[in-house]
Amino acid sequence: MNDTRPVGAESPRPLRWTLLRTALLGGLAVAVLFGGASWLVGQQLAPRLRVALEQAADRAGLRVDDWRLVRGIRGSELQARLVAAGCDRHCSGAMLAGHVNHGPLWATGDHLTAGLAGFDGRLSFDPSPGGPVLAELPPARLAASINLLGRGEGSAVMPAFASDIRRAGEPNATGRLIGAQSRATLAFDVASMRRARWTLDVPRLARQDAVAGRLGLRGLSAHGSMGDAAATLALSQLVMDDGRGQATRVRDLATSFTELAPARYQLTLDAGAVLLPDNQTARLAARASGNRQGLTAIFKSAAGWRARGGLAGGALNRSGFYAETIAPALADARLDVEASLVGEDDEQVDARLVLRGPPDLDGPINAVDVLSALNAQARVGLTTGWLRRLAARLGPPTATERELDQRLETLAERALIQRDAPGHVTSRARLADGRLFINGRPRPEWRSVVEQLQAAAPGL
Repeated sequence: MNDTRPVGAESPRPLRWTLLRTALLGGLAVAVLFGGASWLVGQQLAPRLRVALEQAADRAGLRVDDWRLVRGIRGSELQARLVAAGCDRHCSGAMLAGHVNHGPLWATGDHLTAGLAGFDGRLSFDPSPGGPVLAELPPARLAASINLLGRGEGSAVMPAFASDIRRAGEPNATGRLIGAQSRATLAFDVASMRRARWTLDVPRLARQDAVAGRLGLRGLSAHGSMGDAAATLALSQLVMDDGRGQATRVRDLATSFTELAPARYQLTLDAGAVLLPDNQTARLAARASGNRQGLTAIFKSAAGWRARGGLAGGALNRSGFYAETIAPALADARLDVEASLVGEDDEQVDARLVLRGPPDLDGPINAVDVLSALNAQARVGLTTGWLRRLAARLGPPTATERELDQRLETLAERALIQRDAPGHVTSRARLADGRLFINGRPRPEWRSVVEQLQAAAPGL
């Protein structure tokens, strides 16, 4: 029979056109779905990324100095600058830059990755104006991803390097920084960063300076968790050379950091062998406890100190050093430190420091202002063998035994030391309400002594 159809009726389209249209519509729907999902993920990530970075930086004693995020549909470009928390201006820092991939699907190399988000970037050294320049220091490679269940992992790899250290505008190198390839990892859960755990491995790192000498370490490994603020560090060797033939070597160093109670932490340190500059071997043990402000005060102060040129650069007499760096670092600080050094033939040094900082130091302009606002107690006890060794180091190298004994007698006569047992001396100091007492005696001259040292600091 012949095929007949009503006049004006449309002819049936071939099957291939129907399939093509279905595929096009399906592809468009998938593109809209994934594009919309990626856009939504990017919208949710934008505020959370900065909060997460600021929290991580704060835990590491850093702060976010600059933040830029350019958001797209499938990804965002991130750039941030990190500096030490105690540095307010002319700060050297680290520049974080990279690409943020928005989930649920993105391309990684030659394959697709499913997850909430991913990151690929680099972390590079960013010198301050007039600060040290490390021209040959390569950036660290960063990578991170968060799966669909909200669990994430990240890594940072620092390639091996050897870089000269130069001051901006100066052609000659002042030192050299050398390091083997190092690696850090982080495993975390988006729902709770308190479950995050991290590791660090630095096989070798050394700094050689024409003036300050050499500082080098080998075999550093560390791990910890962010939730309970716990960390453990092991170091096989640490070498500190002052550049004048006096070197201290530390072997088998172990440290740990734990949270004793809410807002109270403890740092412990133990070294199995410390080789001192005079070739004496000793064991070192130390413990520091206090609030976070007290335990980080030295690091914040050191960052501001270096940013202002240190001792040779006149940091102690620089405008703003005390008000902008020292005052915030010591405000409301609570710190209790105990340490002991036991040498050969049971020669021993033990010390304790208790420090309390006021809630507000009220804009100090010099070292006297800072010390006058603090409450502190200190005690040092040592055997006469250690005391004689210290006196020999501080005095002329040709001093005789009799001259050393005379120096010790002078210290005792001035009540700067007390002989509390045969072969053992102690000294106690208390600073409160701007008044200094050493072994119970007031020392009103301390202010003028500090002022003289501050004025003479650049030439020391």
